[in-house]
Amino acid sequence: MKPIALACGSPGEAVDAPLARDRLGQIQVPTLLVRDRLDVPHVDSRMPEIGQRIPGATSVVVDGDAHLPGWEQPLAFNGALARHFVEPRAWAA
Repeated sequence: MKPIALACGSPGEAVDAPLARDRLGQIQVPTLLVRDRLDVPHVDSRMPEIGQRIPGATSVVVDGDAHLPGWEQPLAFNGALARHFVEPRAWAA
C-alpha cells in the first residue's frame, strides 16, 4: 500500500471545515450518546456538552468499558439501543 500512496498525486489544498461541534444543534433525529466509564478523560469530559447541544439527545454510561461499548459490553450496549428505539420521546410528539 505504501508505494501506491506515495505514487498518488497531491490531495489538493487544505480546507478549514467548520467544526462539527458548532453544528450539533442542527441534528433533528433521535440521538443516543453512549459513554464509557473507563474512556480517556477528554472523551468523558466532552460528552455532557455534546448532549446539551443536540436537541433531545439521550445519554447513557456503560460500566466496565474502555472505548468500544458495542464490542466490550455488547449486552449493555444493545440494551441501551433497544431502550432508545422503543421508549417514547418528546421528539416523537
